[in-house]
Amino acid sequence: MPSVANAIVIRASVVPLAARSSQYGVAAVVGLSDADAKNTPREYTQLSTLLTDHGADTPVGTAAKAAFENGIGSLYVVSISAVAADQPTADEVAAALATLLPHVTTHDVAGVCLAGIYSDQPALLKKLAAFAEANKIIFTTTHPAGAEVADIVSAVKQIDSEYGMFVAHADPEFTGDLAAATLGHIMTLHPAYRIGWTAVDVAVTKYFPAADVETLETARVNAVLLLKNDGRNYLSNQLTLTQQSEKSQYLDILRKTQWIVSNLQDDLTTYMLNTPYIRYDDVGFAYIEGRIMATLERLKGDNQVLSSYEIAMPRLADIPAASQRERILTGIQILVKAPGDIQGMVIPLIVEAF
Repeated sequence: MPSVANAIVIRASVVPLAARSSQYGVAAVVGLSDADAKNTPREYTQLSTLLTDHGADTPVGTAAKAAFENGIGSLYVVSISAVAADQPTADEVAAALATLLPHVTTHDVAGVCLAGIYSDQPALLKKLAAFAEANKIIFTTTHPAGAEVADIVSAVKQIDSEYGMFVAHADPEFTGDLAAATLGHIMTLHPAYRIGWTAVDVAVTKYFPAADVETLETARVNAVLLLKNDGRNYLSNQLTLTQQSEKSQYLDILRKTQWIVSNLQDDLTTYMLNTPYIRYDDVGFAYIEGRIMATLERLKGDNQVLSSYEIAMPRLADIPAASQRERILTGIQILVKAPGDIQGMVIPLIVEAF
């Protein structure tokens, strides 16, 4: 069973931000735009303000519209500082992504995509994947309109990441941003809910035949499909961009991990803010264990984000002297079991004639 490790840091420099009732984590879009301020993250809650700053017909403007149309209430944007007005370099993309670090550290930004940058620019996407891997946030990406299935499959082989989700479409006339639409859609879903088989708001009107969908999914690519006769587009799956069996094959576990981490960090920080004194000894550690347990118990009842957990608390005598001098509580170990979602079914049927 693949496992996902993460870290929870409780310091005065890392405090919980206001909860967003309309989404579960905030997405970030990084790309070229007309904004005067470059490599400067800004959070927007109004699409109109964002388009005024960045331009409606720029890559960032197109991506932002796609994300907001899928129901988000908040979006971070970074306008890339690039020498060439129409083509950033890999290093310029990496520099723009790095400006998001303060917002990633607080577990506020939970996912990122590159606006108008597709699978035919692998060097740039590798910078995106490296940033997401290093900071344990998800990313979404796609291909240029009109790409052939073989080209998509070939491009995907250049990126291996359990934090990435590649989404494909078959509409050569599509002018929107599928990566941003998918990322915005994911941020509105409760982390316990499946991503595949859910409706995403994109103006795709042509679709892959079943054989091509099978080829794409074998290569870890999700496709936009018509799953039922309601005029809406659906995601075929929630596959991640990794071929390594020991890593997460589906994005739902990573989303659950993000949700567990952010809840623990917020609850423990709030406890520190509201409690004037917590003893740095075994008695005080027991209070911290109780807070951790309370959060995990709440998450067990929160759409079954997790099914069970184990907490191993250190004793004061087990903590290294350097940590004791700084009065930093280290050595806590938390093991959480988070059930994945059913991805399909095979049901043999035997019919006897009589």
